[in-house]
Amino acid sequence: MHKKLAFLGFAFLWIAALVLSNAFVASQSNQYSHLSSVESEIVSRINGTNIYGYDLELEKIALNHSLSLYSFRSSGSVGANATAAWIQQRFDSFGLETNAEPFEFTTWNLLAQPVLVVDTDGNLSSTNDQVTIGSFQSEHYSWPTADDGVFARLATLPLPYSGIAWNEINTTGKVLLIGAEVSSNNNWYLAFRMKLQTETPSAVIFRWSTSSMAFMPPVFDSCGGRPNSEYGPFFWSSKIPVGWVSYDDGQLIIGKMTSADASASVSVRAIIGQGPHYNLVAKLPGSVDPEKMIVISAHYDSVMDAAFCDNGAGTAALVELARVFSEASKEGIYKPQYTLVFVAFAGEELGLVGSVNYFEQHASELSNIVAVINLDSLGSGTMEISKSFPDDRGLDLQRVVMSAGNDLGVTIDLTDPLPTLTRLSDHQTFLDPADTDDFYLTFWGVRAGIRNMTRVKSSIMIDSIPLSWVHTENDNSTSTATLGWVTVGSLEGQTRVAGLSVMRVLSTFFSPFLLELYGSVAIVAVVLVVAAYLERSRLRALYRRARHEVRSYIGLREVVYTIILTVVFLFLSFLFSGRVANTEVIVRMYYPRILTIYYYGTPFEMFGVVPVAVGSGGAVPSEQSAGAGITLLWGGLLANIVLFSACAFIVTFAVTKVRYRLGH
Repeated sequence: MHKKLAFLGFAFLWIAALVLSNAFVASQSNQYSHLSSVESEIVSRINGTNIYGYDLELEKIALNHSLSLYSFRSSGSVGANATAAWIQQRFDSFGLETNAEPFEFTTWNLLAQPVLVVDTDGNLSSTNDQVTIGSFQSEHYSWPTADDGVFARLATLPLPYSGIAWNEINTTGKVLLIGAEVSSNNNWYLAFRMKLQTETPSAVIFRWSTSSMAFMPPVFDSCGGRPNSEYGPFFWSSKIPVGWVSYDDGQLIIGKMTSADASASVSVRAIIGQGPHYNLVAKLPGSVDPEKMIVISAHYDSVMDAAFCDNGAGTAALVELARVFSEASKEGIYKPQYTLVFVAFAGEELGLVGSVNYFEQHASELSNIVAVINLDSLGSGTMEISKSFPDDRGLDLQRVVMSAGNDLGVTIDLTDPLPTLTRLSDHQTFLDPADTDDFYLTFWGVRAGIRNMTRVKSSIMIDSIPLSWVHTENDNSTSTATLGWVTVGSLEGQTRVAGLSVMRVLSTFFSPFLLELYGSVAIVAVVLVVAAYLERSRLRALYRRARHEVRSYIGLREVVYTIILTVVFLFLSFLFSGRVANTEVIVRMYYPRILTIYYYGTPFEMFGVVPVAVGSGGAVPSEQSAGAGITLLWGGLLANIVLFSACAFIVTFAVTKVRYRLGH
């Protein structure tokens, strides 16, 4: 009977040992099988119609050229500042502690609608042969033309790229029409950049050159007139205005170029300066521990469109969450224990400039930020979140958000862990300030100065897919309604997931010390039970023999060897396999091609680190250098010391015994 009880106890504790080391963190996602009454009350107050209405108001500002001029909500522009005032007014109306936090940075204001006129006889004074291109729009942050524009011969470069064909075409002083597909190939794009430097055109007009892209409207890059890329701001460096036309208008222009005198007049009246950009910060003080904070954020700036989805939707959701939590606090229904900080960032499209400045200005608070939940481009069919991992406190924000989505019936996909330029958003500044500092250097040629500041590992982005029409003229309420890709229901559901996630972070009890303690106690308990079982079983003699052999072959020297070997095993694990609990492996490629890849591990998993390829297939100019680095941040260390110590002891014992017998 005693043997059976001992065996059952051993089995139970063995299972406990396997489970407890990860159960404490995992319980964060499993403890919510349904919503509590308070959660249901708060979540039900989040109203999709309100969010959609806020978004319409933001769109009106972007499209009201008496407010926005013609630069929509470009960061630091007249339209962006009008938007900042609207957001502050909403935050103030909710009774929140609100501040508009300015920072000085480059500004760009488009004074008039850009104009492109094609002329076939090369004479600007004769108008009967001229065609105004209705789809023409300047790129975001385009270099301006003179007030009277530029007038020059038209030229085009064929795609696919051919060095021979391109060499025969002199683009100096021309209005250059080029397929946007040139940026899809590094070698093509490098050749394009080099040609612009040696044969500088008067203006560059992008179009889709392949019929398969005929359905797609012009796509405006985040800072396309001053490219945010490893190749530098080469349009600005050569003072080249940049714009876009649709596929059909591109074909029309190509047809007009059969005339030898075909020319074009381009007008982009913009002012580039230095001025204030505003981060809007509203606080709802915590009721228990107000020093601790949860940041809920969204960027409100735009490119050359109404930005209904990217990111009017995220900003509108932010405003709605601020309303709901502030009203619930006033009514005494729900008082968050930590301070909720609602931040509307400027300058995300410029390269995370707004969040970088917030990060610098609030450096003293970073260690008190429990989590960052960033809202970007909500409202499309499927909610998506960036990958996260348990932080040093044991909080697994990814699991919290996934659990909230599951309980609310909202489908959630995980993004690929690679934060490419198309996947960047303001959570990245908090998640990885070193990486953001590298991006900032690439974008603006200077360091942001945040490289060694405190990280907030529990930082996540909530967005939605598909996002086929962001950064195009279709990112407006009319097109979204017609195409059905941003809806009231999706906005409501995805914002409710964000709100519920905030509440569950607030209610999560986490302690890395207790997590380590529970795992270690479980391992010790298993060892004790095994020892007790062996003493009471028929294996007692075997146990005593093993104990005798250990005493015979293990002395102080072998203990030292065991410790050294344990350290070696730990180092090798760091270096080659990342075999740890709560592992984060960051692989970085540095300038000129900034690239960061994340790998994530859970307790007792093995995964390899993919070798880092340096360079980019010959597309990197020889005068530029490339580098790479690997960073491993390791959690769950105590449990792994126990594991590797056991392995080191076994190896030391075996080697010592073999050497002893060979010696005798």
